Amino acid sequence: MDYLSTSAIVITIFGAVLNIFLPYFDLTVNQFTKWLGKKSAPPSVEWLGGKSSAIITTQSTDLPVTKSTWSLSPAQKVLGAFAIIVIIYGILILRRYWHVLKDNEDSVYFALGLFLTMIAGMFVQVLASNYKLGNPLLRITASQLIFPLLFSIIVFYPIWAIAASATHSFFSIHAAFLNGYFWESVVSSAHPPKAPEAGSKG
Repeated sequence: MDYLSTSAIVITIFGAVLNIFLPYFDLTVNQFTKWLGKKSAPPSVEWLGGKSSAIITTQSTDLPVTKSTWSLSPAQKVLGAFAIIVIIYGILILRRYWHVLKDNEDSVYFALGLFLTMIAGMFVQVLASNYKLGNPLLRITASQLIFPLLFSIIVFYPIWAIAASATHSFFSIHAAFLNGYFWESVVSSAHPPKAPEAGSKG
């Protein structure tokens, strides 16, 4: 297996793990937001009557510990089990072809850089669309950012095809960002691969 195929496997595993853990990300953000809200609760206020009445504020540092409501749905449990399988497979692949990856570190890092650039393009598209609707630039939800990433592997494939057949250049970075920004067009134009015709000779 050459370094291009190995790098493609690594990128695919990275994208698959990312996609699988996306449903947990929104839940984690919500839990963190609730916890942060409790930590920043306003101080308690006491009124002392009498001639020298005054308002005394006290900041409580010991917040009551509440039982976590974090629960996973059956679908999330299935995704979690599949994520474990993908991670194990990725570890086996990395162990088997580690020497190949070490010999082609530049290509692997370049591919990962393209993948991150593509994600940056997706995020910019979400921000721009939200701003065009008259909303504040950063008033977006985690779900809005997460949704495009579900199609990351589909959007990344043509980028990797260009990068694998050409020298590493800024054009590949430019193409990665544009593919991320126009991810909806890329996904809508994607078609299932055609099966080879019966009797055809290679």
